[in-house]
Amino acid sequence: MRNIYVMSDIHSCIRTFKKMLKQINFTNEDLLIIAGDLIDRGGSNNLELIKFIKDKENIILLRGNHEEFFLRYDNKELSERNYYSFGGKNTLYELKRMSIDDYLLFRNYINKTKLFYNLIINEKNYFICHNGFNLDLPIIKKEEIIDIEETIKTQYRKDWFNFFVSSDLYYGVNKFDKFIIAGHLPTININGDNKILFRKDFIDIDCGATYKGGRLGCLRLNDLATFYEEVVKKDLE
Repeated sequence: MRNIYVMSDIHSCIRTFKKMLKQINFTNEDLLIIAGDLIDRGGSNNLELIKFIKDKENIILLRGNHEEFFLRYDNKELSERNYYSFGGKNTLYELKRMSIDDYLLFRNYINKTKLFYNLIINEKNYFICHNGFNLDLPIIKKEEIIDIEETIKTQYRKDWFNFFVSSDLYYGVNKFDKFIIAGHLPTININGDNKILFRKDFIDIDCGATYKGGRLGCLRLNDLATFYEEVVKKDLE
């Protein structure tokens, strides 16, 4: 049986990411789902990281708010000033120095990303996404249970920005039709701990790789084993 792993919020930390792959002994038989925010915030390794994963069929990148910010900037819906302030400083530095071919590779790969990924492991229905949902946007329910897939699709169409910047998943009590695995909000901002956070209806896998006191986390869904890597200093330069 192949192993299935989930990470999120790598934020261009390619050396740390590669160390994690080595730690978990990631093979071509395994599957890795990156729950968004591969780019921005860290150092200037965004293009190198995308080139590293783009042809690997067993690595799936989902769209996080930072992938969305880049696409909106590329479509001229988001100003350079705003993208810079949202964590795109080093990405902008790279983009302005890329060849046309590299820019197209970068854009086309990110443009193909999807909002979520469903899978069943050990008879449990997992729903992997970047950040969950926004309580102030339309919520689709079946009786009292939130249909998380339809809710995300509806909220993204309604108000992509407020959907993507929300951390409402981690606050309050809600019932979902699937078990959610997400990132976006570093666990150190929730309970002060840089470990993967397990709750009744969700797991937060963002251990704050580019934040003070944070690190990169990885979750193996087969047995819910956790793995951690301290951020390589050069990844933040």
